[in-house]
Amino acid sequence: MSQTREPLVEQQVARVRAYMEGCGLVVVPDSAVELRRRLVGILERLTPEVVEEWTRIVGGAFAIPEVQWPEVRDWMSSALQRWFRHIQNPADVETYLYLRNHARRGFISHFPASRFLASQMRLVHLFEERLEREALPAEDRVALLRLLRQEFEERILHVTDFFVAGREEDLREQEASYRQAVDNAPAAIFR
Repeated sequence: MSQTREPLVEQQVARVRAYMEGCGLVVVPDSAVELRRRLVGILERLTPEVVEEWTRIVGGAFAIPEVQWPEVRDWMSSALQRWFRHIQNPADVETYLYLRNHARRGFISHFPASRFLASQMRLVHLFEERLEREALPAEDRVALLRLLRQEFEERILHVTDFFVAGREEDLREQEASYRQAVDNAPAAIFR
């Protein structure tokens, strides 16, 4: 379990959580430890199959060369492990630290947010489809699906904020660069 401490990410997590609570989107409390543990156990078991199918889907949809698919699978498997740690223990925010960094300066920042979000939506749909087929009492299945949906909605809110913050940061840097260029330009340019 990660002990990563990042005040800005922790503030972001608290803000998003307050929005979700205020809008009635938190249907499973953090204190539902056993349900969280069960969901993570099932998701971990389903991960190899889901990631394999997901890679084929997004690889084709985004024209990712097949030679890169093993790397994409590894990347997604690692990302899912971080997310699962957060689902099991909501105080573990390492997954959001990674997402923030990648949305601002990493690999996913080089593409539209909609590309990343669409891939995440498909990933969760694959997990939901498999959860619905699990041999579980209906009440348990509903509770597990609600928790998965809640955690996914939280993730989408964070990713959206991280992408927007990254773009705002890029614009501020670009503005500063332009301002410096104008400030350092020869006076003749203004005549």
